[in-house]
This record gives sequence, structure tokens and C-alpha cells, in this order.
Amino acid sequence: MKTGDEPRSVVVWPAGYRVMRLGAAHTPRVVLLHGFTGGRDDWRACWPATHAAWALDLPGHGDTPPPQGNFGDEIQRLLGALPPAVDTLVGYSLGGRLALALMALAPARFRALVVIAAHPGLTAAAERAQRHAQDRAWSDLLR
Repeated sequence: MKTGDEPRSVVVWPAGYRVMRLGAAHTPRVVLLHGFTGGRDDWRACWPATHAAWALDLPGHGDTPPPQGNFGDEIQRLLGALPPAVDTLVGYSLGGRLALALMALAPARFRALVVIAAHPGLTAAAERAQRHAQDRAWSDLLR
């Protein structure tokens, strides 16, 4: 049985993150981070009911308020919002990049990391500026 068949409950974490609990009744140790333009509901159909997890809406997605600063600020804010029991990150695309950044910021905090279809980021300033402009254009089109 998948969690998509179960009722959902949404809670609000610090910094305004809207989070849905998925799976088993025990305390979740896993956080699921969706991709660009996705949301917490993306995980419902594929997360097994036998494993507890938190699926959250990233800043500017779903019901979570927009980002309040730069990428580094958001990583700090997300790290501060995670419950102490969370020790595993699963991220898809943008969520994978966030998971990589969280692990880099606090490697002792996490036991496991699963990254799906993500890139750690561009190192050249010109490439970052070009990507930023492309992402901004997509974001404007999708609003």
C-alpha cells in the first residue's frame, strides 16, 4: 500500500515550511525534498506506507512562503527547521541540490543522503549568472 491512499495532515515548521507526514506511525527520520515547481504531494504516490517521512514544500512552492534570502540563507533556514530526529535526506532535482548543500553544511547531522537527478551546482560565475537568468524566466512563466 502506498501513502497516496492515506489521509494527510499538514503541519507548519519553523520558517513557515508546510510539511506533510507520510507513511508509518513512528517518528520520521527522513525528509523528502521535491524538485523545481513540485511540492510535498509529489512523494505521495511513490513513498512506501511502511516508512515514515516528512514531505515538505520548499520555499516558494505550495503553501510555503517565498525565499527570504539567497541560497545559503535558505539552506541555513531549512537546517534550523528540521526536527532533531531527522537524519536522512531524499532529494529530487532541486531538492537533491538542497540535500547536497545541507549535507555539506552539517555532515555530522545526517546519516544518509539520497540524491535523484541533481547537480551540485555550477562553479563558474558566468554559468551561474546564465542559469539564474534561465531559472528566473521559468519562474516568471510559471507564476
